[in-house]
Amino acid sequence: MAVDDKKDMLLVAVNARYSHSNLAVRYLREYCSDLQYDFKIREFTIQQNADDIVGEILREGAGAVAFSVYIWNSGLLRDTVSLLRDRAPGCRIVLGGPEVSYNAERWLREVPADYIVAGRGEEGFRQLLERGVSWDSPVVTVPAPHFSQIPIPYRGDDFVSLSNRYVYYESSRGCPFHCSYCLSSAADQNLEMKDCGRVMEELSFIMKHSPGTIKFVDRTFNAHRERARKLWQFIMERFGGAGTVFHFEIHPALLEEEDFRVLSRAPAGLFRLEIGLQSTNDDTLREIGRRQSWTEVREGVRRLISMKLFHVHVDLIAGLPCEDMQSMETSFNDAWGLRPQYLQLGFLKILPGTEIAARTGSYGIAFDGTPPYRVRENNWLSRGDMETLERISRLVNALYNSGGFHVTLKELERLQGSPFRIFLSLAGRAGERDLGRDWERGARLILSYVRDHFPDQGSFITDCLRWDWCLRRAPRRYPLFLRLDEIHRMKRDFYQHLRSGGNAGGRCSLKGRLVFVPETGLFRERYLGEGTAALFGGRGMEVIHE
Repeated sequence: MAVDDKKDMLLVAVNARYSHSNLAVRYLREYCSDLQYDFKIREFTIQQNADDIVGEILREGAGAVAFSVYIWNSGLLRDTVSLLRDRAPGCRIVLGGPEVSYNAERWLREVPADYIVAGRGEEGFRQLLERGVSWDSPVVTVPAPHFSQIPIPYRGDDFVSLSNRYVYYESSRGCPFHCSYCLSSAADQNLEMKDCGRVMEELSFIMKHSPGTIKFVDRTFNAHRERARKLWQFIMERFGGAGTVFHFEIHPALLEEEDFRVLSRAPAGLFRLEIGLQSTNDDTLREIGRRQSWTEVREGVRRLISMKLFHVHVDLIAGLPCEDMQSMETSFNDAWGLRPQYLQLGFLKILPGTEIAARTGSYGIAFDGTPPYRVRENNWLSRGDMETLERISRLVNALYNSGGFHVTLKELERLQGSPFRIFLSLAGRAGERDLGRDWERGARLILSYVRDHFPDQGSFITDCLRWDWCLRRAPRRYPLFLRLDEIHRMKRDFYQHLRSGGNAGGRCSLKGRLVFVPETGLFRERYLGEGTAALFGGRGMEVIHE
């Protein structure tokens, strides 16, 4: 067949956001690159609408389109496929991905697709194309080759479109663990690894294009401890100063002394580590088949965080069996006590094909029948409990993960004792609106909480909020609700002192600086020592002693 006789095949991905990219469509292209097809990849985001996506697809003029389907894009792709069928009835439509693999019959009843390639789909997709996008049944199920036989999904010219996006990379597929809520526990998800040499070669190829972040999507990167250490060591030696961040998801129960020895030599900021605690309730962990004990993993995670070399992301899951609100408080406070850079309170999803999906009745689980299949209640948490936890999750993102209230939250914890109870109380005040990046609204929410629970600490916490405002390198002017008359007078006197030639005046420029003068002696004692004020801006923060 001549080159001009190649058939067109459009591979479509719809990502959660622009900074993301899709591995699956690139794997398909490379695995089938020797076939007489002209492959083109188009990536969209879930912020776009079906009509616009279909319009772009039709402009490509392909006779066949394959979609990569996940829980986050499934709703949009249902609409997209239906609209594409209406506007291009002769187009062959192929679906693949985890959302359709374990739910194929339902999807075929509800969505006008021609074929679904189930499971690890490279070989199934290849055989479908070899037959001219034709199969004897609508579900294509073909045994997958070992992962080591799958080529690297990237070409050199891919990296133009991947500029300013995560570059995803897989050094292994599957997982040695069988957590009941995870698709990696399915029978067709056995752990398969590429050997170290090949991974090193592929990383070297990718690094020629200077990506900002390489995100390993291995479910458990350190499943083979020695292999993980070799790869960490390789990355440190070869790319430690390249400016690329490498992200890994690791299992805390597998950490050994040698891991800490290797990781302790990593350049600061080179590695980003995601750690799935899920829960610190041992009964819950046993019930979901997750082989770890909080008492065994706590010190290891704490050691990683205390090194201050990595951005550490810690995950909890609400809605797991055997975890009521009291247990959730314990798990939350345990995770909080580690002081990770990012604490995610996520929610259990009942994914088709998982073990837990077959046990919803015994657990009393009610969940959404459409993606993302989020649990709404179970035998341990009421619907109201879950709604409260959702508000807490949003507040953790806005107040803790944003980094905008570091000092204030630390001092609130001293007052309250239980971080969970701080957020529980805040959740009752916040309503349904997401704070997002609205720092001022978050600060007002905190002050409302303090006025009711610790009225004698209002001035001290206001000092904390002013300090956090300054640490954010915020505009020179405080929000109006933080500009108390006494503070304004103290600031004015301080400015006059500097301008009159005080000791600080000889070495401090006021231009572009934000002045902090504490209202309370307690704050001065804890954060300024013998200082009387501080200046922010320019090269950083400077304590003034007068």
